Amino acid sequence: MSEVVEFTRQLVGQNTVNPPGNEALCIDLIAARLERAGFVISRKEIAPTRPSIVARFGGHGAAIALTGHVDVVPLGESPWQKSPFGGDIDDGKLYGRGTTDMKGAVASMVIAAERAARENPEGRPIELAITASEETDLEGARSLRDAGLLGEAGLLIIGEPTSNQPAFGHRGIYWFDVHFAGKTAHGSRPELGHNAILDAATAAHTLTNWSIDGGTHPVMGRSTVNVSRIKGGQNINSVPDLATITLDFRLLPGVDHHWIISEIKRLTGAREVDVLQASEGFWSDPDGQTLTNLRDFWGMHEVVAAPYGTDGSHLVPGYGNVPTVIIGPGEMAQAHQTDEWCSIDLLEQSVELYRETIQAWRQERI
Repeated sequence: MSEVVEFTRQLVGQNTVNPPGNEALCIDLIAARLERAGFVISRKEIAPTRPSIVARFGGHGAAIALTGHVDVVPLGESPWQKSPFGGDIDDGKLYGRGTTDMKGAVASMVIAAERAARENPEGRPIELAITASEETDLEGARSLRDAGLLGEAGLLIIGEPTSNQPAFGHRGIYWFDVHFAGKTAHGSRPELGHNAILDAATAAHTLTNWSIDGGTHPVMGRSTVNVSRIKGGQNINSVPDLATITLDFRLLPGVDHHWIISEIKRLTGAREVDVLQASEGFWSDPDGQTLTNLRDFWGMHEVVAAPYGTDGSHLVPGYGNVPTVIIGPGEMAQAHQTDEWCSIDLLEQSVELYRETIQAWRQERI
C-alpha cells in the first residue's frame, strides 16, 4: 500500500463530520508529521477541538502555499455499501467520506511537502494552510486570515476535487433568508387575513426568473440564484402570517451582495433579509506570468472554473490576491455522495504533481 493511500485511510478513519467537526482528530496527526519534517506550526481554534493550522518550512521570500480542509459533510440518509470511515479499497478506488472532498488531497499535499523539504532544505519557503469548518461558512480559513497567520506567498494551490486538472476560480456563495409578513385569520375566512406563504411563493417565482445584472464572465458564465427552501405556517386552520424563503446565490466576483439585498427587497417587498453566508468568489488570470509558467510546466492549457466554492474566498485575499489554481485528485461528481470514493491512481499522481510543483517553485523555475 502506497504512503498516500495509507495516510488518506488514516485521515478518513477520523470522524470529522461537520457538525460537530472535531477536526483536531486529523489536524493533530498532520501537525505531528509536519513538525517532524521541520515545519513550524501555528494554530487557530474556532472552538475547542476545532483548530486550523499554518505550517511553514524554509527561509525568506514568498512561499508556495497549499491548502485543504479536513471537515466532511454528513453521511446522508441513504445506506452506505462501504464503510464511511473504513477506507475500503476496491477496483482501484479508495472509499470513505472525505476521500474525494478532500482528505485525499490533504494527505497528498502533506506527503509532497515532506518529501520536498527532505530533498531540498534550501530554496523558497513552503506553506500549508489546513483548515477546519470549510463545509460551514469557511470558518477555519476566515480565522487564519483574521488572525494574521498567513505568511507571504507568491502562488496558492487549493486541493479541491478536479481530477488533477486545473481550475482558476469560482463564483461567490451568498445565502439569504428572506422574510415575508402577512396577517393571520381563521382558515374558514381567509379573506380576513393576508397569506405570507403566497407572498413568499410569488417572490420565489420572481427571483427564479430574475436575470441578475453584473455581466457574463467568459469562463464562469453569469451569476445565478436558486430558491432552496420555503417555510411558513403553523396550523392548518389559520392563515399564515410569516413565511421565509432561503436563496442560494452564486455571484461573479465584483457583484456587490449588498446591492443584491436591496434588489431582493425592491423586487419582492420582503420585510427583512438575513445573510447566512457571504463568501466572495475569485478569478486568477491564467494568462498572467506565474500561471502561464505553471500551465507550461504541467503541460495543461485548458481554462475552466470550479462549479463549487472553496476556502479561496478568504485565503486568496488573505495572501494578497496571489496567482491561484484549484487542482486536486478527487472527482467532482463524488463530492458529498453516498459511497464517496477517490481514484488511487489520481491520488498517487497528485503527490508527484504537488512535489514537482513545490520543487519548481522553490528553485524559481515557475
